[in-house]
Amino acid sequence: MVVKAAGSAFPRGPKAAQSRSTSDGPPSARPLGPTRRTEPELFGHASHVRSQKKSSAQARRSAKAHSGAKTASEAEWVGQCQPLTFRQLSAGQVVLAAVVSVEEYQLKITLPGRLPAQVKLTRISRAYTRALKAWAQEGDETAVGLQPLTAMFRPGQPVLAAVVSVDQNERGFYHVEATLYPEAVHGGLTTALVVPGTALQCAVKSVEDHGYILESGLTGPPTFLSLTQARQYEKRALGGRALSLGELVPVVASRNQDGQLTLSADPARLAKATVEATQSLSLHALLPGVTLSATVQRILESGVRVQFGDSLSGYVTRSHLPASLSLALSDPIEVTVLYILPTVNTVFLSAYSHLRLGPRSATTTDPLEVIKIGATLSNVPVSHCTKSGLTLTLPHGFTGVVPTRHAQSSASMKTKYPVGIRVTCRVIQFDWLERAFLCSTDHSVIHQSVLQLNQLEVGAQVNCTVKEFTPTGLKVQVGKHVHGFIPSVHLSDVPLKHPERKFLPGTKIPCKVLSLNTQTKQLFLTAKSILVNEDFVPVSEFDVKFIGTVTEGVVAKISNAGMLLELFGGVKGWVPKSQLSAEPIEYPEKLFFIGQALKCKVLEVKPEAKRIILTLILGGHHKPLGSREKKAAEKLRLCQFYPCQVTQIKDDGLAVDVTESPGTVLAGFIPKLHLTDHPVVADALLKSYAVGDHIPEALCFERDVLPILSLKPILMEAVRSKTLPQSFEDLQEGVLLPGVVCLIKNYGVFLRLPIRKMTKSALVPMRTLSDFFVEDANEVVELHQTVYGKVIERDEAQTRLTMSTKVKDVKPKTDARQLSATLMASLLDDLERIKTHTGNGNLVCFKVGTTMSAEVKRVTPIGVEVNAFGTRGIITSDNLPPMEEGATLEPGDSLNVTVLNIDCDFECLELTALPEFTKKVKKSKKQQQADIPENFRVNVTIAMVKTDLNLALGVVRNGPFHGRFIHIPTRSHINDFLGFADQLKLGGFFKVIVKQSSAEHTIGVLESPLPAKKRLRAESLSQPIDETKVKKARHESESKESLLKEVAKSTETNEPMEVPADPGFVDEFDPWAEGAPKQQQISSDPNAKALKTKTHLSKKEKKALDKLEALEIAKAEQRVLDGEEAEPETAEEFDRLVLASPNSSLCWIKYMAFYMTKGQPEQAREIVRRALEKINFREDEEKFNIYMAWLNLENTLGDEEKFEEVFSQALKFNDQYKVYLQGAKIHEESGNKEQAEKLLKTLVRKFSKEPEAWQALGLFYFKQNDFKEARFTLQRSIQNLDKKQHLEITTKFAQFEFKHGEAERGKTLFETIVGNYPRRVDLWNVYVDLLVKHDEKANARVIFERMIQLNLQPKRMKSIFKKYIEFEEQENNPQAVDQIRKKALEYVEAKVGNQIQKSIEKPENDASSEDEAMDNGDDEVDDVEEAFADIE
Repeated sequence: MVVKAAGSAFPRGPKAAQSRSTSDGPPSARPLGPTRRTEPELFGHASHVRSQKKSSAQARRSAKAHSGAKTASEAEWVGQCQPLTFRQLSAGQVVLAAVVSVEEYQLKITLPGRLPAQVKLTRISRAYTRALKAWAQEGDETAVGLQPLTAMFRPGQPVLAAVVSVDQNERGFYHVEATLYPEAVHGGLTTALVVPGTALQCAVKSVEDHGYILESGLTGPPTFLSLTQARQYEKRALGGRALSLGELVPVVASRNQDGQLTLSADPARLAKATVEATQSLSLHALLPGVTLSATVQRILESGVRVQFGDSLSGYVTRSHLPASLSLALSDPIEVTVLYILPTVNTVFLSAYSHLRLGPRSATTTDPLEVIKIGATLSNVPVSHCTKSGLTLTLPHGFTGVVPTRHAQSSASMKTKYPVGIRVTCRVIQFDWLERAFLCSTDHSVIHQSVLQLNQLEVGAQVNCTVKEFTPTGLKVQVGKHVHGFIPSVHLSDVPLKHPERKFLPGTKIPCKVLSLNTQTKQLFLTAKSILVNEDFVPVSEFDVKFIGTVTEGVVAKISNAGMLLELFGGVKGWVPKSQLSAEPIEYPEKLFFIGQALKCKVLEVKPEAKRIILTLILGGHHKPLGSREKKAAEKLRLCQFYPCQVTQIKDDGLAVDVTESPGTVLAGFIPKLHLTDHPVVADALLKSYAVGDHIPEALCFERDVLPILSLKPILMEAVRSKTLPQSFEDLQEGVLLPGVVCLIKNYGVFLRLPIRKMTKSALVPMRTLSDFFVEDANEVVELHQTVYGKVIERDEAQTRLTMSTKVKDVKPKTDARQLSATLMASLLDDLERIKTHTGNGNLVCFKVGTTMSAEVKRVTPIGVEVNAFGTRGIITSDNLPPMEEGATLEPGDSLNVTVLNIDCDFECLELTALPEFTKKVKKSKKQQQADIPENFRVNVTIAMVKTDLNLALGVVRNGPFHGRFIHIPTRSHINDFLGFADQLKLGGFFKVIVKQSSAEHTIGVLESPLPAKKRLRAESLSQPIDETKVKKARHESESKESLLKEVAKSTETNEPMEVPADPGFVDEFDPWAEGAPKQQQISSDPNAKALKTKTHLSKKEKKALDKLEALEIAKAEQRVLDGEEAEPETAEEFDRLVLASPNSSLCWIKYMAFYMTKGQPEQAREIVRRALEKINFREDEEKFNIYMAWLNLENTLGDEEKFEEVFSQALKFNDQYKVYLQGAKIHEESGNKEQAEKLLKTLVRKFSKEPEAWQALGLFYFKQNDFKEARFTLQRSIQNLDKKQHLEITTKFAQFEFKHGEAERGKTLFETIVGNYPRRVDLWNVYVDLLVKHDEKANARVIFERMIQLNLQPKRMKSIFKKYIEFEEQENNPQAVDQIRKKALEYVEAKVGNQIQKSIEKPENDASSEDEAMDNGDDEVDDVEEAFADIE
């Protein structure tokens, strides 16, 4: 924000008052003592003013007598009590400010002295800045708990601000930047100095279960605000909304006990928060925003001086004293600290109550609603007059201030404007800090038509003066300080050849406001006479209220599909081609032109999409559905079945003709998700329909402009049962109903129910949406999805329903298995329809369980591709039969395979060649025709799991139906949004109860249902991960751990110590170990140990012990004198160590190891708890180190329950990725392989998008020689990771094969990689390095020869040749080195020849000379030769 420098910006007073001595203040100032006589009331009659002047003179004489060094300028400065100026501002200075306006990316605030400043978006609080960065990565404000500035601030809100910079440009204008960071405004103040009643400005750092951890900026213990204390503030100030991350919250310190603050945000306490006069205060501990109880000490000409605390005093300027306040000496007064002037350590205060930190009263009147900016007021009385300006009494009790430069007076101010005279003024601004209007009595300002931009509104007519013509438009002046711009297309009704000749500077033209932005101060106008002279309603926003409005627009774009019209307020509307005219228009560009003004009518408004549909047909002959069609659509009855025929297939559904009765056909629509109860197959089902298809029955589910029909089996079956309620009155609490998601909000989901006489949707709050915590409903449901709901609340007055979709509420207790089987049957029917209507006729011939022979076509790292009777088939590596040692599959080989799934999207078969499945299926051909009885129990082996379809495929292991395939649902209910598919392992054995059996398929459910996986509150399915930052943080953490381990080892002593046999003592404990315990020696003196362990000592032994302790003390003192750090050896020394470094995890872990060496594990655990309490909550890495040491402790002690308890606690307060990874390492290195595998599997399930997680699991299996699981892990990782990460993960597993698995398989993987990415030199280098390391020199030479044949850039080829030469030099093969150098020279010669040939070949129509071509060729040749200089 830019304002004029002192001397021209208001309110500065006359130039005499702007001298350096008066504006900056004296170098030092001592508070003046009280006057000896009783002072009159402040701001009384003229006689009182004269006596006041006398008192001021007497005070100045008294001050001079006391100090003896006071200059006249110092006395004048103190007596005048001048307001703050720009020159007095300095970086770091803290002031009490008020918000003027809230913009998208910044706040504009006003400081004392009416000085403007701005606060950028990133200077609200550190927590808010961190949340902004998280939002920038995730793209969802609600995902990170972020609120915009407009939700957190309001005009007039008092805030504490610290000055960041004060800059003055060459024109004399000042620009002030400020920050609201709590650590900046509280200036490093310690909690011990905060007295009760002090108001503080804090920020929410994190949201906890029982309250908020605050960012206070105070030195001392962390500050916490309980939910109880925060509720009233949220209700009063935020309208019931909870505090958000980084949001500023004013609090008051109600108690301070040994530096531990008790805070409250209750608005009632904030309004009464006062530091009493009896409190002992320090000037350096005094904060702006603190309200004090003070007494009037002296009355000055421009304010009062007050005394507070023990002996502190401050000044209240006249502008901060309410007009209704009358004061005399020794009167009590409550004042709020505005700022402390650092040059003179003088406190300036305000007597206004609205400057207390806290929410505004709900009854507070908005001044700008009473008196508008730009309003002209007559007969306004002057209440006070000084040389710096006038004070006016405005209507409704408001105060007005007229600075000298706005008073238009060449004579003395007091002469022209005596007290009581009435004047006419113009309101030009409002100061929120002083709650005063800034006015002007200047006639030129009073008679201005437009004073500020916010006086205008879209569509308003104004008169403008031309200032300058530019190629893009016309710059005009609307008011003295208001400028606008007219785009070139808006200069006239028709295009002008020479518009500069018409619009000369100074020309007056009438215009209309096209759009304006008060934040960016942009004003666009139109000078088209049609728009200026016509009377119409301007459409300036995307609001449905404009539907049917006839307005004017300007053509902005023309295409074959329609035309784009520019309306007002930056809004644009689309005119479809069908709406351009009642007659067909083939070429719109022949009829219309850019910039043409047209009358149009609003047909449709979509506020969410910010779209407006317009028509140019104003006579009522337009083609879309009108009132007659809408009335005809109402003939369809809700919850009735109608036959229909497909007329059009759209991206989002089917357009159909509905037969209401013989001869009556209406248009309708079936959304694609209404074709099925399974959203995952909706797109494929939509493709299975064709124009002309007949649908026997479709349910009329909803009536809109078009009736919405549904083919959802659950809805149709519920309506056919005739058990559904018919109206709201028939509904009772506890009723179960199927519904369809029609709206998703951040607070819940709305369901539309199949109830004929009920049009309102039912609400499912977030708390009842699922059995697990859901942060975003979009993660688990989508629009038009089918769910069941249970009525839990009825509001008869509003006819509203509240429902629950939790599985435990809607799942039937008696027939749950049958319901799950029915759901699976509908899915299989949908898949069968998709297969039947697919374009590939071969797929129809196959079904699940078909056994046949297939020919291998291609072998890939992830499996094989086969040909099964002309159809493409895929067999993943885990479905391949075991091969004999040294045998491999080759193209042309034959395999016996069985169909597991038919993928119609990719038109292929998913097959298995495992003998345990193919043989069983062959043997069971006789039983394939027989149906399995219902409720028959069978044992199955899991052959396939399809997580996206929520189904598993099992093969009956034994019995009369062995070899039969059974489809098993992997969710217990349609409301089970997670299911248990991840808990079914391929090859696993389960007991299944058959529920349906037919020739097409058999459906069964698990006899013992598996529990659905749980999600923690901190987890989010849609939260993106910044992989770069995660990797960097983990790298730093691992590096730090390694460093700390080395430090810990270096501090171990060398002298062995005998340890008493104690069953609770573990002499192998290493707090830095990641797994297996390590041997550790402990130093001590055996003689001292023998003496200390005896219960009774003789005199001689006591003397020897005393001498030994004296020697130890002397040694410790000598180490201190020598400058060496003494290693703590006693509990007291460790206490001093952790007291000096409370945030150092190394110190705490040494303390813990100290007790473990003494065989006292309980004391070691207590040290851990102390460490977690004392370490600052910001030190995440230090706390993580403590938790890892704690896990190592419990693992060493062998207490599994305690380990799990600590592990759960570590997950709750640390990065879960790091905790799982380190926990797995601890188990692995201590020999607990099963637990390590379990944790790593959990890791990849929770962090399936992290390549490092899959690498850790794969490496674990390779180290255990479990190559099958390791390779299966690679396949799973490719399925879960993004495509761009496939190369990275495959390369890693190829390296694992070399190091821990089969080198031949590793070579196969690398051959595939370099074949697909031949220009990736780094991958070639990794490949050849691994070959060299495994002593495969011949193969390495082959790879090198292939690498030098790559036609890459010279610099990259140089690195390849150098690497090849270094390899042969290490092998001591000079002949090979010479050959490589020759090949390098041949490459250089070939490259140079090509470059010269290209440069001299002159293209056709090329005007460049032959010399220029040769020069360019020489430059390129030089580059090649320079690159290979050192090789030659």
